[in-house]
Amino acid sequence: MQRAGTLFFATACWVFCSLLLAGSAVAQDQYNCASFGSQESAQAELDRDPSDPSNLDADDDGGPASLTTTAMAEAAVVAMMEN
Repeated sequence: MQRAGTLFFATACWVFCSLLLAGSAVAQDQYNCASFGSQESAQAELDRDPSDPSNLDADDDGGPASLTTTAMAEAAVVAMMEN
């Protein structure tokens, strides 16, 4: 019986630590142009952090990548699924 309790405790600790580490990985700023519903919102993110860790401005022209109709549609679907 004590072995089962120890195994349960070890498993619970492993799950907790896994979830804790997964949360920190998700918290990183990782965007692409499809993450935004409009060119303006992508530009706002680029203005917020000019160091551009997500490489939104790959061609260094001062503006984020152009959003195609497909990218905007994909972003809308993702937003709907998250709500």
